[in-house]
Amino acid sequence: VYASGKDARGPKGNYHTNFKLDPSKGGYLALVRDDGLVGSIYSDYPAQRENISYGLLESGKLPAGSKAGDYGFFTTPTPKHINQDGYLDFVKDTKFSQDRGFHETAFTLQITTSTPNALIYYTLDGSEPSITNGTLYQSPFEISSTTCVRARAYKSGLHPTNIDTHTYFFLKDVVRQSINGQAPNGWPSNSINGQTISYGMDPDIVGGFNTESEVIESLKSISTMSIVTDLDHLFDNSQGIYVNAGRKGKSWERPSSLELIHPDGSKGFQINMGLRIRGGYSRQGRNPKHSFRIFFRGEYGEGSLKYPLFEEEGSDKFDKFDFRTSQNYSWAFGGPNKNTMVREVFSRDLQGAMGWPYTRSRYYHLYLNGVY
Repeated sequence: VYASGKDARGPKGNYHTNFKLDPSKGGYLALVRDDGLVGSIYSDYPAQRENISYGLLESGKLPAGSKAGDYGFFTTPTPKHINQDGYLDFVKDTKFSQDRGFHETAFTLQITTSTPNALIYYTLDGSEPSITNGTLYQSPFEISSTTCVRARAYKSGLHPTNIDTHTYFFLKDVVRQSINGQAPNGWPSNSINGQTISYGMDPDIVGGFNTESEVIESLKSISTMSIVTDLDHLFDNSQGIYVNAGRKGKSWERPSSLELIHPDGSKGFQINMGLRIRGGYSRQGRNPKHSFRIFFRGEYGEGSLKYPLFEEEGSDKFDKFDFRTSQNYSWAFGGPNKNTMVREVFSRDLQGAMGWPYTRSRYYHLYLNGVY
């Protein structure tokens, strides 16, 4: 029975109620006979979460501290079968003592949760923290260079938190990343599957045409997007999307984190999402710079991104969007003399200004696991 408010019987025989439930506040739900007698199925239900059901805990599948007949939450759908792998409640979200963003001096980072006796695991390499992967948080630790911190909290009988990700940028590091093209720690030092890989800031740009301080100011002149993911999702020779860039479809989508950071400190966001490669020329292995497509799905957490990426110009809710780089006419592929620079986006904006269909665009600095 679907509490959809449609008050109808669907084509497959499914019943739809004439009311909807309020998932944000919870409420009371019961099966009631025609004579008013309340049936055996009734409950005060709490606020709901996307893709997580609420129902009876069954014997043989009980979390610690519960008994058969208690209510709990379920992350694994089991239609027409007994409820399995339930949780009594959720571990409270992790809190970071320092918010993501730009820093000039070292600081001490504390990670907490208000759930008593919960265990927090964290990683610094972009991988997903878990009981079997990462470091058990025991005390605050120092952050003194560009770092991506991911954390998740666990407690027996409770559903663990989602993965929180905070990227801390030290731009004096960024302008000197990968000196002489050396691979950052943990990144591939050689080509994989014929993929051209190029690291580091161009020395003609930093200390050549521009001073270091000018480049740092440029890195704060527009907003920053930070993608954080397990490096194997990008560079594993058989499963990595960056070194198998011609592959397409849902099977070539990888779980990742996305952060929006504004240089003035105004509120951005962090959301877990799916990451794919997109484009045409961008996919070629001899092109070192690929474009990305971002997907928001319930399986990653929130089913959509609710944020006005284009201010008043466009929607404030997204199921997907693209990070589109210059592709065939680019400094990285076609050479500097063919680089379109701002011409392509200018042409799109101009077409929109004249009242024709167009694609909305914004420029961002983009980082992968803290690497520009």
